[in-house]
Amino acid sequence: MMIAAAGDGFIHPDHDSIIWRGRFTWNGDPRTAADFDWLVDYLVSCPQDHAAIGDALLALSAMKGLGTHDRASAYLQVLISAMKSYSPRRLRYAALRAVSESRMTLADISAVEDKKIRHLLLTELSPALLTAICPETTAHAAERCEGDEPDVNFNYWRDDAYLRLIMALASNVEWCKRLVADRHIGYCISILNNLDEHSPAPFHLAAIFGRVYNSSPDVAAAAFKAVTDEDFLSLAKSAWQTALDLKLYDETECISAFPAVIRCTGQKDIPAIDLKDILRNVGLVMEKLKRRNKCPEITSVIQEYHTTLTNLTKA
Repeated sequence: MMIAAAGDGFIHPDHDSIIWRGRFTWNGDPRTAADFDWLVDYLVSCPQDHAAIGDALLALSAMKGLGTHDRASAYLQVLISAMKSYSPRRLRYAALRAVSESRMTLADISAVEDKKIRHLLLTELSPALLTAICPETTAHAAERCEGDEPDVNFNYWRDDAYLRLIMALASNVEWCKRLVADRHIGYCISILNNLDEHSPAPFHLAAIFGRVYNSSPDVAAAAFKAVTDEDFLSLAKSAWQTALDLKLYDETECISAFPAVIRCTGQKDIPAIDLKDILRNVGLVMEKLKRRNKCPEITSVIQEYHTTLTNLTKA
């Protein structure tokens, strides 16, 4: 496992920053996913070697998918097992990183032809994603490895990987229903009053909520009764501020999420003074996209929203 330099010192190979910020890529490498079938076989044959499995999962995260058809089911089951509440924290986090890196592939559930894999994704992977970061929510929490570090409620990089994953999965109607059933939306709502306004979290959350509203409006309405007006206002303002400050308009997966953010921020009335702040940021994001000539259909949706906000501020 690599040791990464950081400033004047070194980062221990088990440090969280390796898991969340380490760059695992095969760019320029002629090998294919099939060349790593042996590594999946190793994971299956050595289920108790947690340190080695964690290292292997981080390396395999570069596949950004489930690998070859012959090993996909086995690899998926390893990932699910690694995220169980009784697994060591580092192993759970490494598995979550690997799944998050595969988010764009997994989101297109309709393209998964293997019925067994579809079943595993929807019925076992989905709940495992939550236990990966909230092991105390299950009855097996007491089985945690002795000496393992406790999970914190909020972790910038871990939550970024989780929220990007949920945002991608929520783009699919079938996934949306499963995410609601497995309490992911409830968890997302629970972190609203602890948002880091300097992280992408507000944008990702708004996109998640907007996509759930679109696919299951009745279910969403019931779930979001727990969201206070104060939390909603903070989310609506921070989502657009974050999009601007962190240049999310340059990220393809975030660009495609703007209509969902609009759908979310349009669910409740917003005071005029706050509406003007949102209007300004929406306008700036729109201009950035126009100058880059990216996704004109998305830019058009944002422009229509900007016009609506403009009319509301004049009312």
